[in-house]
Amino acid sequence: MLDGAKKAMLSVGTQHVTQREKVIATWNNETPSWLRQVDQDGPFKLHMFVFMTGHAFGMKKWYWLDQGTKIRFATMTKNFKAKTRPRIISSTAGRGHRVYVSRRRPRKGIEKREFDLTVNERLTKRLDGRIDTVLKRALKRKR
Repeated sequence: MLDGAKKAMLSVGTQHVTQREKVIATWNNETPSWLRQVDQDGPFKLHMFVFMTGHAFGMKKWYWLDQGTKIRFATMTKNFKAKTRPRIISSTAGRGHRVYVSRRRPRKGIEKREFDLTVNERLTKRLDGRIDTVLKRALKRKR
């Protein structure tokens, strides 16, 4: 039974990674990466972890976009359009670029995108359904 649950968790963990990679698909250079892991704690307890690794600046960039910032010091071109949008798990080409960075001219912060929250909400339901299926199969075999 635990093997089936472990497989389901690894599958959903892979989907967690795939969803996050959709967001960074159009990023140039300095991208984070994710690893997934399922650990067993005792005879009936499983834990799934998806954690970020990779380029340090890429991880900071992910955090800034995911959590948002109160202020930013970068001034962008007038035609700037972000590659990502809040709670949308994808990435577009975007437009424009950074003109300069100055601490003397703080700007409105980065709007939080809530990528992690969105992915977790979507995939928790999927994992719950898969675990239910594994348990039902195991109970049918016991009869």
